[in-house]
Amino acid sequence: MREQIIKELADATLRAHIAIVDVWTGSNAAALRTALRLSIEGFADHIDIVPATDSTDTDVQATLLRQARLSKGWSQSQLVNHLRRAATELGHDTVLPYDSKTLLAYVSYFENGRRRFPERYKPIYRHAFGSTDLGFRLITPELVSQWETHPDTPLSLQCQRVLDAALASCSRDTQMRFALLCGKFPTFRDVPASVDEGTPDAPFTPADTPTMAHRLRHERRQRMWSQKEMAAKLREAAAPHLRRRLPELETLQRYVRSYEAADHRPRDLYAELYSRAFGIPHHILFGARPDTKARASR
Repeated sequence: MREQIIKELADATLRAHIAIVDVWTGSNAAALRTALRLSIEGFADHIDIVPATDSTDTDVQATLLRQARLSKGWSQSQLVNHLRRAATELGHDTVLPYDSKTLLAYVSYFENGRRRFPERYKPIYRHAFGSTDLGFRLITPELVSQWETHPDTPLSLQCQRVLDAALASCSRDTQMRFALLCGKFPTFRDVPASVDEGTPDAPFTPADTPTMAHRLRHERRQRMWSQKEMAAKLREAAAPHLRRRLPELETLQRYVRSYEAADHRPRDLYAELYSRAFGIPHHILFGARPDTKARASR
């Protein structure tokens, strides 16, 4: 059973580790393209248009949509007619509003940034414009080529968000290939043979106290979890047979409070559960273990 627990925790931590790229560079993007087994053109098409995630992205999309329409010499009313025709040809009539006045209002909202451009409208717009990118595509083959020409250059925040989403949506096999290409496989530590239900683990050393406690509290608050919800997340992160051996939720909540107050530090098992709950690799969340640092300094 102990070997099974170790395997499951290691596998979960590996998946979380693979899915995190701190800063995307050209080399990371090239590795993802290779893992997906796509050409430069295919990769650019696969990533597609960045979804609007904040007001800045919405403003950019609004400007580009308006430019695409004006480049055709169409009024907004003419665009509505072209969208109707495209939806009919694609068999997507139900996607658009039944009333043309409502659709005209939507077109206006998209172009002035009052509404985000929805994913379901993309194929209809493309068909209406007779183009795969409409002239407002964020990721182009030329941009992908530029990334690979400058492998160490960090990408723009918009591109990083797109690549985060692309990696997260990949199959596990693709993520594994990506990890191999990036050298991202972590080294897993052993997991204790038993779960100590009597104490919330060992005291912090003075050097660990401010950093680790602050990090655990910060990561929890970032997700807007209460300490009770954090305890529940730790329990959910454990495999079913291990979950039965963990303390009651109230006890786990006391552990969380103790960790964040820097009274104690999580031992290996609870550190792994934190790593799984947050989706952050162990070495990033907790840093190197003291015995690892000592061996490295010899």
